[in-house]
Amino acid sequence: GADEKDMVFVTVTCLEPVKGNRILLEAMSELLGKVPAARLFIVGDGRERRVLEAQADRLGISSRVVFTGFQKSFVDYLIAADIFVLPSLNEGMGWSVLEAMVCEKPVVACRVGGIPDLVEDGIQGLLVPPGSAGELARALEHLALEPELRRRMAKSAWSRASQKFN
Repeated sequence: GADEKDMVFVTVTCLEPVKGNRILLEAMSELLGKVPAARLFIVGDGRERRVLEAQADRLGISSRVVFTGFQKSFVDYLIAADIFVLPSLNEGMGWSVLEAMVCEKPVVACRVGGIPDLVEDGIQGLLVPPGSAGELARALEHLALEPELRRRMAKSAWSRASQKFN
């Protein structure tokens, strides 16, 4: 559903409160003022889906957010992404982050759980404090507006994932 002019952000997650998707939608609302081509694909499902869809409507961003529902294979979404984002408030290993890195995508994620073991802040992506829509929006904006930085981080993400987490 995206076109080549869109700046595509993808998250692969359960739609549960601990995953921080409400914060991601707030960040997206802020981001669209500075990156109008931003388009967010939320890959996954869960008990919070209707709440999140209503929030996107309330924020006036539902035309820029796609809820894909559960996808048995989500690799096409990762391949289409310009930036992978994971706004979790708490996270174990962060497998979707690792999968995005294998697909050579820069990552913006919250500094929780095992995420800092996967992503070195400023090298494979940007890490932000959990629960801060403003910090998340600024990190997404920074990467969206810096194509060379995205490219370097993407290459570093693939290299780190393939070498350290083979």
